[in-house]
Amino acid sequence: ALVREGFAAFLFDFTGHGESEGREDEATLPRQAEDLRAALDLLESLDEIDAGRIGVVGASSGAATALVTGAAHPRIRLLVLRSGNAEGAPDAAPKVTAPTLLIVGELDEPILAANKDLLPRLAGPKRLEVVAGGDHLFAEPAALRKAIDLTVRWFNDHLKRRP
Repeated sequence: ALVREGFAAFLFDFTGHGESEGREDEATLPRQAEDLRAALDLLESLDEIDAGRIGVVGASSGAATALVTGAAHPRIRLLVLRSGNAEGAPDAAPKVTAPTLLIVGELDEPILAANKDLLPRLAGPKRLEVVAGGDHLFAEPAALRKAIDLTVRWFNDHLKRRP
């Protein structure tokens, strides 16, 4: 959906997950932040990427990684945290000045409560969107479509090149 809007998109697995090397027990928050920084370094080295318009989407436990990295690196200009579990990154939120969208399914009650607590601690522009019928994985197709639409709108509102 982001590519259709003219954004480049780069999806990768953290160490020990999916198709990446390493063991799952190596997938600590510091290691994931290192992985994300390496991905950002790679993206910034590509001529076709505008390094001044980089956004990060973090889902579930990836939200903590996005927060920690976003707090430490102003090169991240936007965050979207979907079903965000920010556990392990409580001190990062006040340092995040990039526009941050929190997307949570209404049925994901513990994460919804945690995101309601997280929202006021974020320093930059922020919004919480609760998606009707959504669970932690947005398994219901209409809820997933809504989460995707919200993500694309946030990117367009905050990173789209203006004429």
